Formats: sequence, C-alpha cells, structure tokens
Amino acid sequence: MPKEKHSDIKQLEDLVYLIQWLVAIELWKGGVAQAEISKRLGIAVGSVNKYVKGIERSHNQHRDQQ
Repeated sequence: MPKEKHSDIKQLEDLVYLIQWLVAIELWKGGVAQAEISKRLGIAVGSVNKYVKGIERSHNQHRDQQ
C-alpha cells in the first residue's frame, strides 16, 4: 500500500476513535449505561469504560451499575 494511503487510513481511524470518544462521553453524561453505549457504538464495554473514566454525570442522573 502506498505510504499516502496508509497515512489517510490512519487519519480516518484516528477520526473514528475521536468521534466514538465524544459520543460515548455525551451519552454517558446523558445517563446512558456503559453497556448500552457499547451496544450503540459497536465497541467493547471496556473501551467505553476507558472513554468515560473520570467524566461525571449530571447531578440529576444516577450512576448505572454494570
């Protein structure tokens, strides 16, 4: 594969990662459980856990147990 195509693919992969991260955070802040976020985004629950670690939910939302 030409180096330019490899670079483009890497940039797209990075963009997908960032979008998943942002969507996961917004869903989490909105009260969606990690398992549901995982299902909606098609990623592992462990990845969701990593993405939302340290992110607080709104005070009116309860924290879902896994």
